[in-house]
Amino acid sequence: PFRLSYRGHGLGELATGIAGGPLIVLGSYYVQTLRLTYQALWASIPVGLLCAALIWINEFPDYEADRAAGKNTLVVVMGRQRAVWGYIAIVASVYAIVVAGIALGFLPYAVLLAFLALPLAYTGIRGVLRFHSNTLKLIPIQAATIQLCLANALLLSLGYAIAGLL
Repeated sequence: PFRLSYRGHGLGELATGIAGGPLIVLGSYYVQTLRLTYQALWASIPVGLLCAALIWINEFPDYEADRAAGKNTLVVVMGRQRAVWGYIAIVASVYAIVVAGIALGFLPYAVLLAFLALPLAYTGIRGVLRFHSNTLKLIPIQAATIQLCLANALLLSLGYAIAGLL
Protein backbone atom coordinates (compact mmCIF):
# COMPACT_ATOMS: atom_id res chain seq x y z
CA PRO A 1 0.00 0.00 0.00
CA PHE A 2 0.95 3.62 -0.52
CA ARG A 3 1.85 5.12 2.86
CA LEU A 4 2.10 8.88 2.85
CA SER A 5 3.73 9.12 6.28
CA TYR A 6 6.80 7.20 5.10
CA ARG A 7 7.36 9.71 2.32
CA GLY A 8 7.60 12.71 4.63
CA HIS A 9 7.09 16.34 3.72
CA GLY A 10 3.70 16.49 5.45
CA LEU A 11 1.80 14.43 2.91
CA GLY A 12 -0.02 12.39 5.57
CA GLU A 13 -1.00 15.49 7.52
CA LEU A 14 -2.07 17.30 4.34
CA ALA A 15 -4.13 14.35 3.10
CA THR A 16 -5.87 14.07 6.47
CA GLY A 17 -6.62 17.79 6.54
CA ILE A 18 -8.08 17.74 3.03
CA ALA A 19 -10.08 14.56 3.59
CA GLY A 20 -11.37 15.62 7.01
CA GLY A 21 -12.24 19.17 5.99
CA PRO A 22 -12.83 20.19 2.38
CA LEU A 23 -13.77 16.75 1.02
CA ILE A 24 -16.30 16.00 3.74
CA VAL A 25 -17.73 19.52 4.05
CA LEU A 26 -17.86 20.24 0.31
CA GLY A 27 -19.17 16.76 -0.43
CA SER A 28 -21.96 17.15 2.12
CA TYR A 29 -22.76 20.63 0.87
CA TYR A 30 -22.87 19.47 -2.75
CA VAL A 31 -25.17 16.53 -2.00
CA GLN A 32 -27.62 18.91 -0.33
CA THR A 33 -27.45 21.86 -2.75
CA LEU A 34 -26.04 20.43 -6.01
CA ARG A 35 -23.54 23.28 -6.15
CA LEU A 36 -20.21 24.34 -4.69
CA THR A 37 -19.43 27.78 -3.28
CA TYR A 38 -16.47 29.68 -1.92
CA GLN A 39 -18.40 30.04 1.32
CA ALA A 40 -18.59 26.26 1.73
CA LEU A 41 -14.91 25.91 0.87
CA TRP A 42 -13.96 28.60 3.39
CA ALA A 43 -16.07 26.93 6.10
CA SER A 44 -14.30 23.63 5.45
CA ILE A 45 -10.80 24.95 6.07
CA PRO A 46 -10.94 25.26 9.90
CA VAL A 47 -12.39 21.75 10.12
CA GLY A 48 -9.61 20.35 7.93
CA LEU A 49 -6.91 22.19 9.83
CA LEU A 50 -8.09 20.71 13.11
CA CYS A 51 -8.11 17.23 11.57
CA ALA A 52 -4.48 17.84 10.62
CA ALA A 53 -3.77 19.15 14.15
CA LEU A 54 -5.22 15.95 15.56
CA ILE A 55 -2.85 13.84 13.46
CA TRP A 56 0.02 16.19 14.32
CA ILE A 57 -0.44 16.00 18.11
CA ASN A 58 -0.71 12.22 17.89
CA GLU A 59 2.71 12.06 16.23
CA PHE A 60 4.56 13.47 19.25
CA PRO A 61 4.30 10.32 21.42
CA ASP A 62 5.38 8.18 18.44
CA TYR A 63 8.44 10.28 17.67
CA GLU A 64 11.12 7.76 18.69
CA ALA A 65 9.38 4.73 17.17
CA ASP A 66 8.55 6.58 13.94
CA ARG A 67 12.11 7.84 13.63
CA ALA A 68 13.53 4.36 14.20
CA ALA A 69 11.14 2.90 11.61
CA GLY A 70 11.93 5.56 9.03
CA LYS A 71 8.39 6.94 9.18
CA ASN A 72 8.91 10.55 8.16
CA THR A 73 6.03 12.36 9.82
CA LEU A 74 6.40 16.11 10.09
CA VAL A 75 7.18 15.78 13.79
CA VAL A 76 10.08 13.44 12.91
CA VAL A 77 11.27 15.62 10.02
CA MET A 78 11.05 18.87 12.03
CA GLY A 79 12.02 17.49 15.43
CA ARG A 80 9.79 17.82 18.47
CA GLN A 81 10.88 21.32 19.44
CA ARG A 82 10.15 22.89 16.05
CA ALA A 83 7.06 20.74 15.50
CA VAL A 84 5.50 22.37 18.58
CA TRP A 85 5.33 25.62 16.61
CA GLY A 86 3.70 23.83 13.70
CA TYR A 87 0.92 22.60 15.98
CA ILE A 88 0.48 26.09 17.42
CA ALA A 89 0.37 27.62 13.92
CA ILE A 90 -2.31 25.17 12.80
CA VAL A 91 -4.53 25.78 15.83
CA ALA A 92 -4.07 29.57 15.71
CA SER A 93 -4.79 29.68 11.98
CA VAL A 94 -8.21 28.13 12.58
CA TYR A 95 -9.31 31.25 14.42
CA ALA A 96 -7.58 33.59 11.97
CA ILE A 97 -9.44 31.92 9.10
CA VAL A 98 -12.78 32.31 10.87
CA VAL A 99 -12.15 36.03 11.41
CA ALA A 100 -10.86 36.50 7.84
CA GLY A 101 -13.86 34.60 6.47
CA ILE A 102 -16.22 36.94 8.27
CA ALA A 103 -14.26 40.02 7.15
CA LEU A 104 -14.34 38.83 3.52
CA GLY A 105 -18.05 38.04 3.70
CA PHE A 106 -17.63 34.28 3.25
CA LEU A 107 -18.79 33.36 6.74
CA PRO A 108 -21.70 34.68 8.82
CA TYR A 109 -20.97 36.51 12.07
CA ALA A 110 -22.65 33.73 14.03
CA VAL A 111 -19.70 31.39 13.38
CA LEU A 112 -17.82 33.44 15.96
CA LEU A 113 -19.34 30.83 18.27
CA ALA A 114 -16.27 28.77 17.34
CA PHE A 115 -14.32 30.99 19.72
CA LEU A 116 -16.13 29.28 22.61
CA ALA A 117 -13.70 26.40 21.99
CA LEU A 118 -10.67 28.61 22.69
CA PRO A 119 -10.10 27.12 26.17
CA LEU A 120 -9.51 23.74 24.51
CA ALA A 121 -7.10 25.36 22.05
CA TYR A 122 -5.29 27.00 24.96
CA THR A 123 -5.04 23.65 26.78
CA GLY A 124 -3.51 22.04 23.70
CA ILE A 125 -1.06 24.85 23.02
CA ARG A 126 0.05 25.22 26.63
CA GLY A 127 0.40 21.48 27.00
CA VAL A 128 2.42 20.85 23.85
CA LEU A 129 4.78 23.69 24.77
CA ARG A 130 5.45 22.11 28.15
CA PHE A 131 5.20 18.38 27.51
CA HIS A 132 6.10 17.72 23.85
CA SER A 133 8.55 14.99 24.91
CA ASN A 134 6.51 13.39 27.71
CA THR A 135 4.19 10.72 26.32
CA LEU A 136 2.05 10.34 29.45
CA LYS A 137 1.53 14.07 29.85
CA LEU A 138 0.60 14.34 26.16
CA ILE A 139 -2.49 12.15 26.64
CA PRO A 140 -4.69 14.97 28.02
CA ILE A 141 -3.38 17.25 25.27
CA GLN A 142 -4.39 14.71 22.66
CA ALA A 143 -7.82 14.50 24.31
CA ALA A 144 -8.14 18.30 24.30
CA THR A 145 -7.29 18.36 20.59
CA ILE A 146 -9.97 15.76 19.85
CA GLN A 147 -12.46 17.81 21.86
CA LEU A 148 -11.34 20.98 20.07
CA CYS A 149 -11.88 19.35 16.69
CA LEU A 150 -15.39 18.21 17.64
CA ALA A 151 -16.37 21.40 19.47
CA ASN A 152 -15.16 23.63 16.66
CA ALA A 153 -17.10 21.70 14.01
CA LEU A 154 -20.24 21.72 16.15
CA LEU A 155 -19.94 25.42 16.97
CA LEU A 156 -19.34 26.34 13.32
CA SER A 157 -22.43 24.30 12.38
CA LEU A 158 -24.45 25.93 15.14
CA GLY A 159 -23.30 29.33 13.91
CA TYR A 160 -24.55 28.51 10.43
CA ALA A 161 -27.87 27.26 11.84
CA ILE A 162 -28.33 30.46 13.84
CA ALA A 163 -27.38 32.61 10.84
CA GLY A 164 -29.98 30.75 8.78
CA LEU A 165 -32.67 31.59 11.33
CA LEU A 166 -31.83 35.29 11.48
